[in-house]
Amino acid sequence: MQGLSELCMPLLSLMKERVLHSHVIQADETPVKQQMGGEGGGNKRGAGSGGSGGDASGGMKTCYFWSYVGDDEHPYILYDYQLSRGSAAPGRWFTDARGQPTYHGYLQCDAYAGYNDLFDPRQSWHMTHVGCWAHARRKFHDARLQSPGLCHHALAQIQLLYQIERDADAGGDAGGDRKLDAATRQTLRETHARPIIDALVTWCETQQRQALPKSGLGEALTYTLNQITSLRHYLDDGQLAIDNNQCERSMRPIAIGRKNWLFTGSPAGGKAAAAMFSLISSAKRHHVEPLAYLTDLFTRLPATPISQLTQFLPDVWQARPI
Repeated sequence: MQGLSELCMPLLSLMKERVLHSHVIQADETPVKQQMGGEGGGNKRGAGSGGSGGDASGGMKTCYFWSYVGDDEHPYILYDYQLSRGSAAPGRWFTDARGQPTYHGYLQCDAYAGYNDLFDPRQSWHMTHVGCWAHARRKFHDARLQSPGLCHHALAQIQLLYQIERDADAGGDAGGDRKLDAATRQTLRETHARPIIDALVTWCETQQRQALPKSGLGEALTYTLNQITSLRHYLDDGQLAIDNNQCERSMRPIAIGRKNWLFTGSPAGGKAAAAMFSLISSAKRHHVEPLAYLTDLFTRLPATPISQLTQFLPDVWQARPI
């Protein structure tokens, strides 16, 4: 697996180069256990290298898979394996070998502080944080049993925002089976979604003065108000999504898989797994059958010059003549 991942690195670098040209990139992270004693990157077994052997002590540490999802014009999903959840992890991913930032556009993610450096004007990235309304909704959903009336009011208002997006996906008021273009979607949001958000903010400010700060409702109100600037950003650009759910869905294979393979055996094993997840998830994004794609890729890639790697991009491979 590690050998295959190294073989595919030029292709993955090409995919990353294209993702970095996206108008918006979505990001998320999820924990995974790594077996202690595998830091040397040898033949420890686990995800990316098979089996369940390794360090006899059985000690584990928590590492992370990070997912980066390109937009519809750069439709690839890339995973990065890091030993921590600190801000250095996304910072490294968005920095080239010379230490220069590689992306300055929109980054859509949750409110995790590890991304904050990317949005800090004193740092070199200068990205714009696009918030996730699914996370705000989840806060009110989690608190609904303690404060049902108030939480259901907030949930109903957020549901109206999602209904506007469903209408846009269905062609707007005119109906039809084609999504609205970005400019028309932005106009629809400006007309219908912005007043809902403005009213919701006023409501949250009123309720926050009465709610206990440490209660579920208090935390939901605080989260929404603290993130309202980033939550509003999707209104300004019809190419932006209302939430980060596409990237969150990219984490499901890992969440399900780790129940089977349990842990990674070493940093090298984790990076090999990240490479395979990147190829398979990007293929699935284009409804490409992964086994057929990987079989052809691993058969022909060793004899293919780097200048001809474009043919192995999943969307190009799918469209190739038979």
